[in-house]
Amino acid sequence: MAFRQTLFSDVCGTTDELKKRLYEEYDQVASDPDGTLAGLVDDAVYMVGRMHQRLEEYRSLRERVREILASMETIEEVGREKAEEAERAIRQRIQSPQAFEEARAEEVDRAAESIRSVASKQERTLRQYKDQALRLHNAFMQIKGNRPWLVEEEGEGCLIETLRKQYQAWLPPPPHAEHLLDWLSRARAVVSETASPDGQPVVQFEDGGVMPMSQVRWDADIGNFHPASFEPGAAARQYRRKSPQIFHRKGAEDAAKRQG
Repeated sequence: MAFRQTLFSDVCGTTDELKKRLYEEYDQVASDPDGTLAGLVDDAVYMVGRMHQRLEEYRSLRERVREILASMETIEEVGREKAEEAERAIRQRIQSPQAFEEARAEEVDRAAESIRSVASKQERTLRQYKDQALRLHNAFMQIKGNRPWLVEEEGEGCLIETLRKQYQAWLPPPPHAEHLLDWLSRARAVVSETASPDGQPVVQFEDGGVMPMSQVRWDADIGNFHPASFEPGAAARQYRRKSPQIFHRKGAEDAAKRQG
């Protein structure tokens, strides 16, 4: 998808802001609804589109896994029964000098070759399984990208320092950098393979938001990231999952104040 900077890291923060404007900035919205709300709607739809794109990648992974599993089902395996039978035959012929003398060398030779035949077939089967396992690994690595999914909790500190050194020229000022690095280390966000128009790294949040790295800011009051150019209001979070009745009542109260 084409690069688009969003005002929040997820659709929830975007929706909260839209509701706040609806009920706390009604006059401004009424005078220019498109100019006031369209950008937020565009952000939300863009985030939904980004997450849908990711869903498509997971669907593709699902199909690849099915294909790999189907290929594994066609691999012909060989049991070890013939090797065990040959082993017993050899042991009978080597259990004593007398038994060995009574047996023909060709019989031991054939039994040993029988064991080798089983082993050769097993080696071929194992290589086939390995090839399919590597296909599965490659599919996993492709869907994972540069997300640190496999980093243990005790390794997050080292990863954070690595990320800090790698992106030190673009990281936002503290304390925002610490919050961003924490999210990157926990795969809550990822650095896009595509840079922004000015060449700086782009942060893609797992919930759809996108921001140039140097512009990322964390707001504890709303529990969300936003770009430096936008200052969100803490009141927006108050509108999360509120009932329509509360909104209607507040809207009516505001309307009465405007009339009175």
